[in-house]
Amino acid sequence: MDALKKIGLLLLGYYDKLILGILLLVLAGVMIHQTFSMRRTIDTIGGLGGGLELKDKPIPVLEEEQFDTQIKLTREDLWQDGMQPTLEGADKLPVSVEMRQYIMAKGEGSLFDPPVYMYSSNSDRSLVHYTTQFNPETRSQESDGGMKIDTGGEEITIEEPNENALITYVYLNSQRQTPLPLILQNVTRVNPMDQSTWDFQFDIYSGRSKRSHMVKIGDTIPDSGGFVLKGVTMQQADPNAPAQQKPVATIQREEEDEVEVPLRERVSHGRTIFTLITLPPDYSRPQTFNAVLNQPFAVRMMINSQPRTEQYELISADSALIARKLADPANPKDYDGKNFEVKALTDAVKREYMLNKQER
Repeated sequence: MDALKKIGLLLLGYYDKLILGILLLVLAGVMIHQTFSMRRTIDTIGGLGGGLELKDKPIPVLEEEQFDTQIKLTREDLWQDGMQPTLEGADKLPVSVEMRQYIMAKGEGSLFDPPVYMYSSNSDRSLVHYTTQFNPETRSQESDGGMKIDTGGEEITIEEPNENALITYVYLNSQRQTPLPLILQNVTRVNPMDQSTWDFQFDIYSGRSKRSHMVKIGDTIPDSGGFVLKGVTMQQADPNAPAQQKPVATIQREEEDEVEVPLRERVSHGRTIFTLITLPPDYSRPQTFNAVLNQPFAVRMMINSQPRTEQYELISADSALIARKLADPANPKDYDGKNFEVKALTDAVKREYMLNKQER
């Protein structure tokens, strides 16, 4: 009896280890059983393919004689004019000679010949019809060579790119409009019913300095470059709060249009500054510089290891940025007085320039 008690106490002291050992034995048995089971399954699958034989299955060929072919359609029968034949510009299409002649003779827009679209010459993300001259997405001209544009009543002829003209290697990088040098900072309505009694505080900025001036309607704003305060209107400040209104001053400079200046807002009004960049043909370091309309600027570049300088002037930016070559009596050129389009610096232009530079 005492022996059984000792054995029971011993098992009670090591019951956890005993249970763990039993579980390990069961797990080992399961793994051995699965191993033999998988081996039997693999042998069975391998034996199934031993008696299979692959045979070629004939594919029936359909012959035209098996069907009713009394109705036959030709290309001419399927022609449906979607557009009138387009001749202008078709001779410049970047397609084969046969395709170009066909479009010039037949037009486009049929079942077989959809309208001809191509990637813009200014962007590889824009598709335009081949007759497009001005692309509203890139704001640049698509065609060149003798093209005429209207700039406020004056027709300007744009020449084809000339490899001798330095402006051919100049591109428009960005443009910005200079802000007014003043801000309407505060309005004191002495008599709310009489605007002539109101005091207007304008902050005038010059570099990092600022000056404040108090004026009334009809006064010239000091240090503003000749702007006169013409009047003021109260406009709704928040569409969700009709009762909230803010003053908007109207200023004007002699022989210029009126400009509205809302309270505490900087207004862009003035000349546009165009930032241009050169992509030299010798793949030297590009240079950036600024230019404005109707003011001469110099283009400097190394051509055949020789420094060259030419003077140009931006004459229009309505539908395209146009630069005119200014004559130099000391170094006359056959393209003096000619007009050239300054194209935008697009991703496609950058990529092509870098690829050519690497190949060189």
